[in-house]
Amino acid sequence: MADVEAPPQGQQVLPELAHGDCVFDCDHPWDHVRGGIIGDRQGVLRIWLPGRTAEELLGPGLDVPVSEYSGQIKINALIGNLGGRRLPFDRRPYFAIKSATLDVLRDADGRRLPLDELTSRLKENSGLAHDLIEDALRMMIAEGSGGATINKGGVVLYSLSSMVSEHFSRIDYLATFAEELLIKSRRVDLLIQHTGTVGSYREEMLRALLRQIVPRRYEVSTGFIEYCPRQLDILVWDAAEFVPLFREGDVVVVPRAAVRGVIEVKTTLNTNALDEAMEILWDTFRTSQTAVPVFKGIFAYEADYASDAAVADRMRHFYRSTDPDKIREREHWYMYAGVNMVCVPRKLFVRETYKIPEDESLFPQPVLSGVVSNWPGDTKTAFFLGGLLSHLDLSSMAKSDAIRLFNPLLNTMDLNDLGPIYENPWRPRSGLPGMEALFDPDGARTYVQRVQDFRQGKIGKDDITNGLSRQLNRTPPLNDEPAGSGSKGATSDGAPAEGPPPENEP
Repeated sequence: MADVEAPPQGQQVLPELAHGDCVFDCDHPWDHVRGGIIGDRQGVLRIWLPGRTAEELLGPGLDVPVSEYSGQIKINALIGNLGGRRLPFDRRPYFAIKSATLDVLRDADGRRLPLDELTSRLKENSGLAHDLIEDALRMMIAEGSGGATINKGGVVLYSLSSMVSEHFSRIDYLATFAEELLIKSRRVDLLIQHTGTVGSYREEMLRALLRQIVPRRYEVSTGFIEYCPRQLDILVWDAAEFVPLFREGDVVVVPRAAVRGVIEVKTTLNTNALDEAMEILWDTFRTSQTAVPVFKGIFAYEADYASDAAVADRMRHFYRSTDPDKIREREHWYMYAGVNMVCVPRKLFVRETYKIPEDESLFPQPVLSGVVSNWPGDTKTAFFLGGLLSHLDLSSMAKSDAIRLFNPLLNTMDLNDLGPIYENPWRPRSGLPGMEALFDPDGARTYVQRVQDFRQGKIGKDDITNGLSRQLNRTPPLNDEPAGSGSKGATSDGAPAEGPPPENEP
């Protein structure tokens, strides 16, 4: 059915009312706008509206047949019908007005404006349906995203509701993470010219910020992972379950199983810096698959790259090449082997995820994407920090709290697809004992969903591998196996893979 145009302002819509419709009375004063619901009782449509005053709100509210209601009722297009009925008009113009209103009030002093000024500013937007603005503003009050008061001079002041205002304040708070880092970074640039000292200081600034947000069971250090000669700028590791094998000041050596996050820090993200950071992370984890993926990030304070797409192109080039000795392919040898996120505050953000193909015979494919947000200030750093937190092993309640902290920010963002990493369909080449089902596309798809559920706090780490040790229905053919691939686990033909000795061996 084609969409019907929204009813002109003032048109009565009583004949279109149905059970479950959310409505509002457009005759109510601005400071008493309220929303109601249409119900069908024994074939009679009735309207329920809450009281206007504090005393009336304690009562049962108004509940009368629609035919006996004296006001003018309209359907609230922002809410619609509770039963899912498709409304007989196009709702999109109302949502466009709501979005524009939120943008205007977000930047207003106290996040409120006189109604006349707000209306005037909205009408400056030629893309909005001007005759629907008043109804849309009333709908926002009725749904709980807007509010109105009348001052002593009789001027109507329109504002965000307290809930939305708190939501916006949370996003502002998250956006300040980068400001703190960038201000300190600029200060040290003015005082210190030694690049090595400046680089070390910038690493410590990010470590200090991470120590403020990660739970106490995790430590944020610099140092080494057991059996790996690479010193890593930032290690986030579980100090509640593991002890460091070595500690001297802030430098540690920790077991592989203790590590939940690794971050390489650069002053300026250019081609050399990006390649170097990716080489370090690739070399550290190329034979180190874990059932719960480890967060691998690259963070830089400035960038020579002009766009997310340019960074994604370089990442693709890296993964399609070989190591400096021209021996080992840098291809993903197992699922979640790549860098999770690359972040430059305010400027760049690229992340790697897995896309489920429509062709059920194919494995989930590693893809790159950027993020776009119209929120003023930096949102990329907070998204980066949220990605790290989602990889930590926390109780469901703690993980839910962390998600709630970052959800307001995520709601302002849209993904920008930057394409797949590989031209041809990708498949894993190595895996862990007990997770042989990952060599089957169905098992790999299940694994991707489990990892997503873990990051969202829906399941614990022990739930990720449940049922993934089943016998394979089919084994993909193995061609051009990269030299030295695999962890202390299995390749796709089931044979043990070479790698460093396990942590309980000398």
